[in-house]
Amino acid sequence: MSGPFDVLMSKVKDTSPKNNFSGATAPTVNDDRSEGYTIGSTWVDTSATPMEIYQCVSNTDGAAVWINTSLTIAELGSLALINSPCPVVNGGTGATTLSAFLLAANNLSNLASKPTARTNLDLGTAAVQNVAAFLQTANNSSDGVADTMLTNLGVTAFAKTILDDADAGTARGTLGLGTAAVEAATAFELRTSDANVWCVSKTGNDGSGTGKTLGTAFLTFGAAVTAAAAGDVILGWPGIYAEDLAV
Repeated sequence: MSGPFDVLMSKVKDTSPKNNFSGATAPTVNDDRSEGYTIGSTWVDTSATPMEIYQCVSNTDGAAVWINTSLTIAELGSLALINSPCPVVNGGTGATTLSAFLLAANNLSNLASKPTARTNLDLGTAAVQNVAAFLQTANNSSDGVADTMLTNLGVTAFAKTILDDADAGTARGTLGLGTAAVEAATAFELRTSDANVWCVSKTGNDGSGTGKTLGTAFLTFGAAVTAAAAGDVILGWPGIYAEDLAV
């Protein structure tokens, strides 16, 4: 036996949109009001890879309109060719153009006007400038001519001559360097093996030093005097030498 509550529930209708989440094909014009579909109904075509989702924007009998909401870029362009008036739903205007879904005030649907599209994106004046507007030839290397680029970068005329040199030898010539420039430091070490010259240094060593070069100098003048003969020359490097010498 049914009660008042059961009678009341039998009169309550389900007003939520009918959806098809397991469609074997894309919806057609016949998936309309007579099939229970309403504006806002969702249809998922599971046969597509990847699956495609459609939304009903008109459920007119025999002339239902379903919009593919998972459009590719190419498909999005074809959407603008819809001739049936788009319903005033979800911000639509009832017009037959793409602006029914993409409002010109918020996006790029106003493709007829570039300035409006830029305004909708909040782009500034820099958006329409060429690269040259930011790379000034007077201050950087945008010119493309090597010599001018170097000048713009502040490279002096003399520095350019070095940059133009093909190898290190030519660069040394440009700098006016002689053959000494390529010698090792040891080439200029004092050598006294063929002369009567003795070396004394505060970093020398009387025990192991030979006194014949700075690197092998004696530590004291006494050691140099002992090694030297009459007429020899003793060279002393800067320092304080506290010694009692008998020469």
